[in-house]
Amino acid sequence: MSNERMLLGRWGEQLAAQRLLAAGYSILARNVRFPAAELDIVARDGEILVFVEVRTRSGRRQGTAAESITWRKRQKLRQAALCFLQQQKQEGYRQIRFDVVCVTMANGGNGMPRIEHIVNAF
Repeated sequence: MSNERMLLGRWGEQLAAQRLLAAGYSILARNVRFPAAELDIVARDGEILVFVEVRTRSGRRQGTAAESITWRKRQKLRQAALCFLQQQKQEGYRQIRFDVVCVTMANGGNGMPRIEHIVNAF
């Protein structure tokens, strides 16, 4: 992955975390790596444990950020979430959920980015 692309991803994750905090979520962990996949953000929304996938795009040439989450990617995220639950022994959560936050740059990075939070995305 190029340095520019990595910086874009980190920027998007920071914006996503800010949006989640503003919406009342608590951020429990970020960038948790497992063999299956990386969990971008693990958060709490009330009594629900939320695994948040962040997708950042510089434009829409290759489709929307939400369209980039394939069936295979969803499966990997589910596996990583299971690893997280087993490793952290996250008890007390009766529900878990997978959200997606899509960040799309506007006007080549000169405008306000578009941030879309898809609750219970899959």
